[in-house]
Amino acid sequence: MKYRAPIDGVSDVLQKFKDSSKDLTDAQKNADLVDKKQKFYEEEGELVKKSKEAYDKLQEYINLNITQESVSEMKSSFESVENDYKNLHIKMVKDLYNTQRLAQYSKSDLYENWTDVSGFLIADPRVVDNPQVMKTVTYRELRELSYMGATVIHEDAIFPVMQKKIPIRIKNTNSPEDAGTLILADTDEPAENTVTGVAGRKGFSSINIEKYRIHDECGAVRKMLEVLEEHGVNFEHIPSGIDNFSIVVETTSLGDETDDIVYDIKKVTSASSVTVENGIALIAVVGRSMKSTRGVAGTIFSSLAKENINIKMIDQGSSEINIVIAVAERDYERTINTIYSAFVK
Repeated sequence: MKYRAPIDGVSDVLQKFKDSSKDLTDAQKNADLVDKKQKFYEEEGELVKKSKEAYDKLQEYINLNITQESVSEMKSSFESVENDYKNLHIKMVKDLYNTQRLAQYSKSDLYENWTDVSGFLIADPRVVDNPQVMKTVTYRELRELSYMGATVIHEDAIFPVMQKKIPIRIKNTNSPEDAGTLILADTDEPAENTVTGVAGRKGFSSINIEKYRIHDECGAVRKMLEVLEEHGVNFEHIPSGIDNFSIVVETTSLGDETDDIVYDIKKVTSASSVTVENGIALIAVVGRSMKSTRGVAGTIFSSLAKENINIKMIDQGSSEINIVIAVAERDYERTINTIYSAFVK
């Protein structure tokens, strides 16, 4: 969470930080930035002035673990601000998790997280050129995207406010006029695009098991997963057919035990063939509007087919807000760009 200094006594406050705190490096480095953005903050001048007393009080708690009792005492210094501006502007606490606990206990209407980007992007800017910013995203969509590598704030850090269904707005310290992204517990408002976001990761392997009518064997999947458990390997997806199963895992989790895992799976299943395919990328297409939109999977298939991209696996969750596909790592960037172009206007 980026520090925003009050208008009154910017220089004095910053100097105090320099003298007394070794942890507020962001505030020190951004001293010039605060001065340059003084004009913007003047628009909220009344709020900032009223927050000054609360801000000073908050400094006393910087090095304390925030508990419900300390929040109750701290909250009293915000009461005059809350009457006019319900959203608490928490100016300075060095632990992001603790600031969210403060928002949780003080029953805030909104938690603002100031970072160095203008919200969540629909796709990775390292892959897609100048992707759009999501205007709104739900917690469920965020979890799906974060799991596949799309991160602005850590999922564990938002848990305290997620429990209370407090909205979070991601704002950019370097561009405070940007609207940012609003994270909601749920919303009936349709998304601007059918797909809220596209995210993915490389570095997966597929363990392919073949045996005649293995699908009819009771406990076949359990036996294979027990082998993985014994070797400390977690699985991602299990696509299946009548005579075969595939178990998608992170390549690094196999370590140097690949041969042992193959041997053990053959032993417990009597499979005719067990092979491992490396170099797989997983891509998640996520959107709360997908459930009520026809032809999403068809659009994905047809757009990738036009680019001669082969889909190795497809999996859709029961919530119908995400579709995960597997492609060769060499097709990873092209796949994300193709899907982005197909759904984002």
